[in-house]
Amino acid sequence: MLAADGYEVLVVDRPGHGRSPYHPDLLGPMTPPPTYEILESIFSPGADSPLGTGHTEWPADRGTAGELIDLDRIGPAIVLTHSAGGPAGFLVADARPDKVPITVVSTAHSKLRAAGAETVAFLRSVGCEVEELKLAEHGFAGDGHGVMLRRNNAEVLEFLLGRLRLRSPA
Repeated sequence: MLAADGYEVLVVDRPGHGRSPYHPDLLGPMTPPPTYEILESIFSPGADSPLGTGHTEWPADRGTAGELIDLDRIGPAIVLTHSAGGPAGFLVADARPDKVPITVVSTAHSKLRAAGAETVAFLRSVGCEVEELKLAEHGFAGDGHGVMLRRNNAEVLEFLLGRLRLRSPA
């Protein structure tokens, strides 16, 4: 969606994730991959979940589940990360706090929603300026972990880009 809207998009995988190579000398021994059930419980919890049945934006039926970025070279940027990839964005923000505002986004129905407030508290404790943004407080009540996988992902992205533009340095 971002590329279609004219943004230049750079994709960086977290080491050991996505298409990045796994190197046991750097990352330790490889753990077993998460099971389907674990991933489903994170991205599409069912009615028996302690989070309830508020997951309304999953697009399918349940069960179908150093020099990091050279901001001087590429110019103004919005750095988007997700879940376990969040720390990569923190490293970019730490290297260039004048260029990268931090917004931690959480959803009401994510199994990991408590981590949002904990992340904000940690970042503030080490001196970062950080905005905490709870999507449910802005009309996005049916989202869970993996907002980019939801039916309303375009609307959420438009909202987030608007908020981030307001906070971005000139």
